[in-house]
Amino acid sequence: MKIVSFDDELDVDYEANYGPNTNEFIPERWLTADGKMNKEMRDPSPAFGFGRRGRDMAQWSVWISAVSILSVFNITKSLDKNGTPIEPSGEYTSGMSCYFPHECDIVLRSSVAEDMIRAQSV
Repeated sequence: MKIVSFDDELDVDYEANYGPNTNEFIPERWLTADGKMNKEMRDPSPAFGFGRRGRDMAQWSVWISAVSILSVFNITKSLDKNGTPIEPSGEYTSGMSCYFPHECDIVLRSSVAEDMIRAQSV
C-alpha cells in the first residue's frame, strides 16, 4: 500500500496574521522596515515548508549551492546580435519565486574551476 500526503501550504499562506491581501504577491510582508526578514512572523520562510529545523537546513543548503555555483562560473547577460546586453524582464511566473525563462551566459571562471567541478562529478 502506498500513502501520499500533501501539506496544505496554500491555506497556511492565506492566514490573516500574514497581513491583508494574502492572495497577492507582496514580499514586503515578510520584511521589517530595514529590509531584513521579519522574525516575528510565525514562519518567515514559507518556501521551505513547515518548522524551524528544516528551514535552517534549507536556507543553508540554498546558500551553499548559490556560492558554489558563483565560485566557479561567471554568469552574465547574453548579448543580442548588435552586442547589446539582453535585459531580463524581471517578471515572475506563478510559484514562490520563479522568473520567466531568460537568456544568460554561463562560463567557467578558469581551468582550475573546471578541475574542481570534474573532481566533484559523480
